Amino acid sequence: MNIRNALKLGDEYLRKRNIENSLNECKWMMEDILDVPHSELLRMYTEHISLKKMFIFHKWVKRRGKHEPMDYIIGHKPFMGMDIKVTRDVLIPRDDTETVINSGINALMDYGVSLISEDKVNDIKKDLNEELDNKDYARKDLLHGDNSNKDSDEDTLNISEIENDAKNNINKSKSELFKERHNSEFEIDDIADLESDEKLDDDILSSCRFGEEVPRLSKEEIYDMTAVIDEDNASSYKSLTAKNKLYYDDFLTNRLNSEALKTSYKIMDMCTGSGIIGLSLARYFTNSNVYLCDISKKALDIASFNARHNKITNTEVINTNMFSAFSDEKYNDSFDMIISNPPYIKSDICKTLDSEVKDFEPMLALDGGSDGLDFYKIIINESKRLLKNNGVLTLEIDYTYFKDLFKILQGAGFIDITCTKDMNNLDRCITAKLIK
Repeated sequence: MNIRNALKLGDEYLRKRNIENSLNECKWMMEDILDVPHSELLRMYTEHISLKKMFIFHKWVKRRGKHEPMDYIIGHKPFMGMDIKVTRDVLIPRDDTETVINSGINALMDYGVSLISEDKVNDIKKDLNEELDNKDYARKDLLHGDNSNKDSDEDTLNISEIENDAKNNINKSKSELFKERHNSEFEIDDIADLESDEKLDDDILSSCRFGEEVPRLSKEEIYDMTAVIDEDNASSYKSLTAKNKLYYDDFLTNRLNSEALKTSYKIMDMCTGSGIIGLSLARYFTNSNVYLCDISKKALDIASFNARHNKITNTEVINTNMFSAFSDEKYNDSFDMIISNPPYIKSDICKTLDSEVKDFEPMLALDGGSDGLDFYKIIINESKRLLKNNGVLTLEIDYTYFKDLFKILQGAGFIDITCTKDMNNLDRCITAKLIK
């Protein structure tokens, strides 16, 4: 039988069992069985499939016909640059958890920057000032646009002026900034239409975004500013002038973050499951030690495999019923971060979940008690003992829990309590800092 006919049979079987997107799911299964990308599968439709592989495909289609989730059938799932093994002993990784990981990374970076001594910060600023003045990084005439008088005092780059200029521009509209930066090149009518002109060059527009979200520069752009300069195009000089002022804080932030990344943090991922949260942090903070903690030995076997499979070496698996393995006083005040995606679905709601969830995913990792807050209360209470002063607690939450958890965290001595929304604009992650 050729591949096209095998896919046709699989599609018909699944459609009769009310599986949506049945043909695409058959293709995904076939791609994994044959170990080929989608584009290659399309070219193989007339090729015959071996009996062994046809048997696997038939078995997988029957499992899917019983509404078993695709990820359990295939046995692995890509997640944030990793290939994650999944079985029915662990939850299937979901995109919402990326929000938690990114929030945790940002919070731990801020924590790390706060640990940098004042002397070190001054040294970093001094080095940055010297590099910006160095011709190898940015020629002064490029940083100041069209300077007809190269000998004037204005040729000297004053970093304090750049900082002040950026701060003063925070509350200005794009039109005002655009007029200041490019007054000699555009008419007033052009400036007035700035906000609505969809064809406006993105590079010019980006030079006006003071006080708004600024895209991070790559290391290459940070350390080699000449890479973004077209020396044959004088108009790009003005853009660079604005960008240099705009990005000075970004340059400094990147240097401080680089310093923070060198620090060795002690991180706990409680209720780790497949390990996706702890492993993601371990990949980012390579000098840190990450503890992957779970009550399920089978889940920890999966997490351990995923660490090895993705070549992550700075983790340790701990089999523990919540924090029982950390009851010794030696663990007090020892963790920089505790992060968790605990069971948080209310017991009554668990019974009403979609069959692909309640019939296949581990209820141990889903049921959070009558109000859904059982495990949060344990984690918050134990974190008070285990976290260092200013240590970070990050939790994945149900979108209806923020107010309740805010009160619990505030009562436990946590400050800077913030909530991050997921891609569906729902509250998904809460982050707080402990003050002792």
